[in-house]
Amino acid sequence: MPTALLRTRRYDNASVISGPICTVSSTTPVSASFVTSVCESRKRIEFRVVLSFINRILSNDLAGLVVWRADCLKIASAASLDRQNGLAETEKFMHDAIALPSKSRIPIKSVALPVEHGAWGFLFEPLLAGLLIAPTVGGSFLSIMIVGSFLSRQPLKFVVGDLLQKKKLPRTAVSRRWLAYFGAVAGFGLFVGLLTVDLRAFIPLIFAVPFVVYLILQDASRKSREMVAELMAASVLATSISSLSIAAGHGFAFAAAMWATMLARLIPSVIYVRNRLRLEKGKFYSAGSSLWTHLGAVVVVLALYFAAYGSILTVTMTVVLLVRSIAGLSDRRSKLTAKQIGVREVIYGVVYAVSVVVGFYFKI
Repeated sequence: MPTALLRTRRYDNASVISGPICTVSSTTPVSASFVTSVCESRKRIEFRVVLSFINRILSNDLAGLVVWRADCLKIASAASLDRQNGLAETEKFMHDAIALPSKSRIPIKSVALPVEHGAWGFLFEPLLAGLLIAPTVGGSFLSIMIVGSFLSRQPLKFVVGDLLQKKKLPRTAVSRRWLAYFGAVAGFGLFVGLLTVDLRAFIPLIFAVPFVVYLILQDASRKSREMVAELMAASVLATSISSLSIAAGHGFAFAAAMWATMLARLIPSVIYVRNRLRLEKGKFYSAGSSLWTHLGAVVVVLALYFAAYGSILTVTMTVVLLVRSIAGLSDRRSKLTAKQIGVREVIYGVVYAVSVVVGFYFKI
């Protein structure tokens, strides 16, 4: 099915078919004058044909539209019409309906960009820290590849989902186009990265591939909001700091320590935000799960500090996040919207990433 079905043809800046635009479905614009012309301009085009036409629009049936076009011509021929003008006019209507595309009204943002605020934090917190701790030319292209891959997730969700459900909707074509754009960005970063960085830098990303496949299937099944999927997404995106560290010449132990440092921030954050949102909606929540994951994060960061892979600044920031978790799930909390919670978490994440970078350079 074309992206859209109806568009008036213009000759000498004058529209052959004019009139207001009505909406048959949420995504298919239909010219009201077109339906009126078919039904009324020759007075004998049967209404059942128009209903068939609308039904075929809604079912996205291009082959059926071609059959409908032929049926409509037969009815026009059988009616008491001016044979030449009637058939020519109907032929022109049918040609415009099937052959001429129109601009899609699918919101680009809903198809191309992730809607979750937390997803952007999962991407940029480890990426920012990695680029500042281990800046290299090759690492920059690795970052481009990672960002392109991340952006591909949203359109890929619709493409794979529609494929599994054997649907071809107007959003499918839009999703494919944006998937191609973002895929090209990721492919460019991958190609240049292969030429400019130590191939060992790809090892953390290779280990993440099976989890990425699982997440794609979860996205396509509309299960990406489940806790396991969110925790896995955070773990996968945190591997970016490991790859950037290896690309800059750091060892695998340092890369693993940086990954663990970012996990100590991201995993407790996922648990806290999920429980905070449930609390604000009056649903059952678990303050204990948030408390224990934050305490575990403090232990991990302290262990890294004593092993000379961490910073006292990062330890301090982890304790701040622990206090935030306790206060945010208490009865004395200030009520916040989901957007406000998400924005605050992004700010906490940036400060945490800066603490990692400053601690690395100043050895504190």
